[in-house]
Amino acid sequence: MSQSIPHQISAAGYRFRHDPELLSGTAAITPTFGTTLSAELCETPVRVAVAEAGPIFDLELAQFGAYRFDAASSRYAVLREADSPQLMREALEGPVLLHALAHHGVHVIHASALRGEDGKALLFCAPSGIGKSTFARVALALGWQRLADDLLPLARVSDGGIQALPHLQQPKLLPAEQYPADAPRALPLAAFIELRRGPVAGIRRLAGAEVLARVLRHSVATRIYASACLAAHLDFCAGCAAVADRGQLLVAELTVAERPDDIAGAVHEALALLQSTLR
Repeated sequence: MSQSIPHQISAAGYRFRHDPELLSGTAAITPTFGTTLSAELCETPVRVAVAEAGPIFDLELAQFGAYRFDAASSRYAVLREADSPQLMREALEGPVLLHALAHHGVHVIHASALRGEDGKALLFCAPSGIGKSTFARVALALGWQRLADDLLPLARVSDGGIQALPHLQQPKLLPAEQYPADAPRALPLAAFIELRRGPVAGIRRLAGAEVLARVLRHSVATRIYASACLAAHLDFCAGCAAVADRGQLLVAELTVAERPDDIAGAVHEALALLQSTLR
């Protein structure tokens, strides 16, 4: 039985519309799939392949279905339905949406984020198991505004800086916990922080190749980019390093003291250290 396909998907101020005519009108330029890669979608192993015949791009996502995206007109269509409506929704709101955003110069980081008193965004990424979501949740209880829990879109702006675009559905948050629909679309990014845990709190600034490595490490869906989009993504990562080297963006490792009996105190201490560094 045919599944109900959303008439549009949206994030970060961009909307992409479903158009089944995209299939019949592009038959003559059907892309050819390249190497199939192993990936993970919603904690489920999946085989991924991308084909491109710009501006047409096809994504093959195994049990999650297959999809076509037209970068010139921001349209998408379903080439092959997923094994279930739930898997199709996860594909459209995950790889398909992130791939579409990349064609608009928006790159998504696997991170939580907070809004500082000055209205700027602070991004927190971390290796698995460090606890970036816990960090954001505790910060929320301490009076900070949470912008994101798991995914944060970023884009470069004309003045050379980086802006956060928090309007993206956070898969692990309840509807009432999402970034408000009427909140600002874009916020200047003041800090790109990789969290660590250790015996005492500390902060270490990063520059150059270390910045580039951190942005690449925590970017989402880089392995499903087609070549043109991947080139733009690599340029974005290099741009982040340049912005940090010019002093427009703090990129640093922030160590949160391991105090299991006083997690709130440890987070408060780390945030105070970060704020003093930003001043």
